[in-house]
Formats: sequence, C-alpha cells, structure tokens
Amino acid sequence: MKLSLSCVLDIPFDKYEKDFSFIINDVENRTSRFQADLLCPKIRKLHSIDPTINQFEIKACNQGNFQFILDLLQFKEIEIPEIEKPFIAEIVDQLDNQYITFEKMPTDFQPENVLDNLKIHESHLFFSNIYKKEIEYISKNFYQ
Repeated sequence: MKLSLSCVLDIPFDKYEKDFSFIINDVENRTSRFQADLLCPKIRKLHSIDPTINQFEIKACNQGNFQFILDLLQFKEIEIPEIEKPFIAEIVDQLDNQYITFEKMPTDFQPENVLDNLKIHESHLFFSNIYKKEIEYISKNFYQ
C-alpha cells in the first residue's frame, strides 16, 4: 500500500490555525506550522528539536511581497512580477527550499547579456534552472 503525495493537494490549508509567523523585514506573515514546515526545511529541522518554535525571522536586503511565497502552498504555478524577483530569490535562499524553482526558462539568451544575467543567477538557489541553461548557452556559444 502507498498513500499518494497528491493527497496533499486536497488539504484545506486555510482552515489550519495560523500559529506560526514568518517575520520578514519586521513584517509579520502568519501561517500554520504545517505550512511553515513545507516551505522551509530549516523550520522543519528546528521543529524536530523544539516543537514550540512559532516564528522565523528573515532580514532581506530587498523589499517585496512575502504573499507570493505563501501562495506557493496552492501547488500551482505563480506568475511573479519582475520587480519582485530579487526579493523572492533572496527569501527562497533563506528558506533553503530546493523544491521552489523558477520554471519559465528564458529563450532569448544573447551574448551581450548572458554573462551579466549569469552573475545574478549564480548566487540564488531560486534561479538554479536558469543558471544551468545559461551555462549551456555559454558553452555552446563561447566563440561569440
């Protein structure tokens, strides 16, 4: 027997008690402990040591809307405005969640900008898929 992972999609997360806080740049964002564990492996580990932990603080250099991260718990693709991407990338790095990825791949790599974009993408887990594609593009087009 096996319980399918897809059963998670039917969990009514909005009905769970909002007993956990993500404090992002001094702004409180409430969610359930279960959702916090899904979003952040660091929190999951902390809860295994101390189940009373009820908040996690992140100081980000960039400003943005943490609701985009919480919306990931709908398990649907989310469109992120370009202006939010630096903030989201920084937060995903802090959450240390390898399962949050940027899926839409740019197809318009250009020799003029690929190195600049590579420098931005190399330091963020969030952009790991794009980073790999940029490396492939550079390898194939190194002569340019």
